[in-house]
Amino acid sequence: MKPTYLADAAPYVDPRVIPHFAPRLPAKLLIPAAKELLRRRDYLTASRFVEFATEEHIVAFEKAIDDDEGIILTGVLVSDTAIMNDIMRAAGPDRALRMARTAAQGNSDVLAALLSLLNRIDPELARPAVAELLGHPDAERVTYVLDVAVSEGVVLETLEVSAALDGDALTRLTSLEAWHRLIGAADSWANETPA
Repeated sequence: MKPTYLADAAPYVDPRVIPHFAPRLPAKLLIPAAKELLRRRDYLTASRFVEFATEEHIVAFEKAIDDDEGIILTGVLVSDTAIMNDIMRAAGPDRALRMARTAAQGNSDVLAALLSLLNRIDPELARPAVAELLGHPDAERVTYVLDVAVSEGVVLETLEVSAALDGDALTRLTSLEAWHRLIGAADSWANETPA
């Protein structure tokens, strides 16, 4: 089957049958279709299949798919945190750093998606990307990340992931004016939200 055909058909597959057949499909068939879905920016459909990825699929996808932005925007839609932990574990710290750099240089929605995703995975898996985004020695870069967190509504997620930073990086982060704006946004949101 051609990848374009599989990508055309994927949105119409009954979600109730995906858990039964997706794990049985060979990675060599799924990878070209996954690349096509990412090329089309159909992250929701891709995420439905990622939910039921086997360990073999995860390893093969990580090696074959180099679209970091697509992985971020698909990953944030995956509801199974264990699967995202497995994917980030297979990806390793170098890929996590690359994803963070991609997000920081891309559209603000990609950066917001990554901050949200990092908040959902195990802290030790998130740490390399968090250090790149919030613990970077370039204050302008970190300020940009914090400002995006406020403008894109991922304030609480950013506060949560900042706990992954070591002492020096956390001290640098909390000394920034942008950090205080983030805290102010969190306080404002908390006061506006009924208990």
